Amino acid sequence: MSAPRCPLTGCYCPLLVTAARRPVAARSLTARRAGASRPGGLPAAALAVVSIALAQAAHKSGRQPAARAALIAGVAAALISLTQFVLGAVLAATSAPDTAHLLYNAVNRLYGVKMLALAVLAVAAVASGVLPRWLRYAGIALAITITASGIAYLLLLQNLANLAIPAGVLLLVFITGTGITLGTSAGNPRRDAPAARAATGGPEMSTAGARK
Repeated sequence: MSAPRCPLTGCYCPLLVTAARRPVAARSLTARRAGASRPGGLPAAALAVVSIALAQAAHKSGRQPAARAALIAGVAAALISLTQFVLGAVLAATSAPDTAHLLYNAVNRLYGVKMLALAVLAVAAVASGVLPRWLRYAGIALAITITASGIAYLLLLQNLANLAIPAGVLLLVFITGTGITLGTSAGNPRRDAPAARAATGGPEMSTAGARK
């Protein structure tokens, strides 16, 4: 028994298992082991790098609350991803169905917490003022969908688990777009600096003006 995962989040979409479905958890132990062996360090690293870059850009633009929120939410989401990776490794080595059930539900609930942290990150990115309009719209859509999906995972609401699919797609677009945007804009001030100094007369002209 297997299920598709959402891009970047690695979420199991339709396999939220509740206590009433413990026999399903026992039968799908092998499938869970296979899923738990999936590396989780790369998404965590990507989230951390983009979040830190976003926080720095927001700080430079004078949006201090957005910078702090982006940094805290992004680093928290990355740490949760690493925690899930560790729990997944334990789950892969577990043979007892009851223990596997508890670990599996713990991983799912952590997905919920991580999604809520990513919703905060999206809102902070929109408020930072450093993203283009289309990415701000994508961030708003991401915040809405991933909040609903996070609540579903946190409360183990299986009927709403498929909300993780559009949320995962939006997250992939948003994180990738934000990373590219910040990486591209990082070199612009250096390229534009000579022109800006020429337009203002540069430090030499400013000094001469001050002497006069």
